[in-house]
Amino acid sequence: MKKIRKYCPKCDSPVSKSTTKGYMFQCHQCDEDFYNFEVRAQPGKTCSNNSMEYISGKVRSNN
Repeated sequence: MKKIRKYCPKCDSPVSKSTTKGYMFQCHQCDEDFYNFEVRAQPGKTCSNNSMEYISGKVRSNN
């Protein structure tokens, strides 16, 4: 079975399992914990406009 890696939504570094109760992942680069829905399935461009854009994976247009 292939291990699926998750990435930090802020810096794109690989995350590891969190030791903090209630959180799934932690980023050692950002020193922050994340819920499962916050991390990325693959590294990519981070969004500085709105945190919900990179959490949801949807990009809003300015139309």
